[in-house]
Amino acid sequence: GTEEGVTVERLSARCGQARLEVSGHRVGYGEQSPASLQAEIRDLDLDQELIDVLPENLREHWHRFLPAGQINADLNLTHDGKAWRSKLAVQCANVAFTFDKFPYRLERCQGSMNLENDVFTANLTAYSGNQPVRIKAEIRQALTAPCGWSEARGENIAIDEKLINAIPGKSRAVIRSMEPRGSVSFFARASRDKSHEPFHRYVLVGLNRASIRYEKFPYLIGNIRGTMEMRDHDWTFTDLEGFHCAGRLTGSGSLQATPDGNRLVLRIAGLGIPLEEELRDSLKPGMQQVWNNVQPQGVADLDVEIAHVSGDDKFTVNLQARPRSETTSIKPNYFPYRLERLQGLLTYRDGHVTLEHFRGEHGNTRVSSEGQCDFFPDGSWRLTLDALDVERLSVDRELSSVLPGRLRKA
Repeated sequence: GTEEGVTVERLSARCGQARLEVSGHRVGYGEQSPASLQAEIRDLDLDQELIDVLPENLREHWHRFLPAGQINADLNLTHDGKAWRSKLAVQCANVAFTFDKFPYRLERCQGSMNLENDVFTANLTAYSGNQPVRIKAEIRQALTAPCGWSEARGENIAIDEKLINAIPGKSRAVIRSMEPRGSVSFFARASRDKSHEPFHRYVLVGLNRASIRYEKFPYLIGNIRGTMEMRDHDWTFTDLEGFHCAGRLTGSGSLQATPDGNRLVLRIAGLGIPLEEELRDSLKPGMQQVWNNVQPQGVADLDVEIAHVSGDDKFTVNLQARPRSETTSIKPNYFPYRLERLQGLLTYRDGHVTLEHFRGEHGNTRVSSEGQCDFFPDGSWRLTLDALDVERLSVDRELSSVLPGRLRKA
């Protein structure tokens, strides 16, 4: 120290593994005397001892992210005679953290974070498993009334229980009910221009050969590609494409917040879908019973709409099926007379089935009809065929073998 001021040069100390080195200078001894202070911190552990000495406002931010690991930091404080200015530069060496709004733990984080005059910026790379996640941010008034933006992006992130558990709110239960598997690429952004506004959230997810089996319609769809987009709390699904065996499925949908819960709507178009047991088992019990009695075989094109509100037992499936005539046949249990080369439109809606322009062949015999089938709460059902028309019916041993007993005898 001199009459002109005081200087500190390379004052050093240690705390565990951490090393601290401080230099500073102050001109004069008055309350408003200009001053500067530089501190270097190396190998600082982010642990409970550090939390205990932080100011209250920094502790609040700490608990939002729960960081762990080790950092290096450089602190620069200057006083120009009127106010203090600060600059903090942090280098992450091997840090893990979690954001409280999306509690998905990222590890092995490296990169820089800076806080200068209450403006926070970040440029980081962390890892989910072996996949990098890149994070950037610029937040003004970071310690008082944050506003600004933050972004994260990653590729080939595994869809696992860790990721599903991080999804906020009621959306988590809906996503889990779809039993997703595979991996995704994503871009996420949170932003607001003024501190009194809510943060706006945007998420864009690309599906990488994923699969789903929705518990309300457990029909496995694999090799799914497409886009899921969230704006604030509402999701839209576009350009979805997937496969089941040789069948190709395309679709779209939405997941929107309503006063009654999150409402999920999925619209699926299927081309060349095999009429097999797995499709039958995805239908409601009444439809399964009709399936077993009719014994369809072959390939059909489908249009399906699924709607469900979380927290509500009400679940609706609307289905239209168009058989591909060259492959499709039925052989009803109650009248085991095989009809092939089927044509027409089958529509299922709210427990009611209609048959339109139904056509079938048995050898040279041609059968056409309209019809409907109703399902009742006790599990029973009633099938009605209207305008049944049979052409060139061959009265032979095969026909007589399927007739009821008295008619067969006659």
